[in-house]
Formats: sequence, C-alpha cells, structure tokens
Amino acid sequence: MTELYTAYDHLFHNVKPNAVGGIRIFGKDDPYIKPQKYNDVTNLENSIWAKLFQ
Repeated sequence: MTELYTAYDHLFHNVKPNAVGGIRIFGKDDPYIKPQKYNDVTNLENSIWAKLFQ
C-alpha cells in the first residue's frame, strides 16, 4: 500500500488517514490480487447481476 510521502502530497489537503476502514489504496508496485469469495454469492444476488448484464 502507498504509505510513503511523494512530491505531490501538497495537492491533497483534506485527506484523513484511515477515515474509512477497509479501503486500501494500491501503489503501482503493489500486487493487485483481491481475494474473491465466490461461494458467498447468493442465488438472488447472482440473478440480479445476470439481469443487469443481459
């Protein structure tokens, strides 16, 4: 995750670290593999997504 300061940090004045839990900001060198919980998707949720992408 991006935790180091950069030359452009002065452009962001209202950034509050850890203001919302569970959000990660990835840097360009971070692995971008997200764990997927395919077995936790319900049939209702699956049918909603299927209707959206018809």
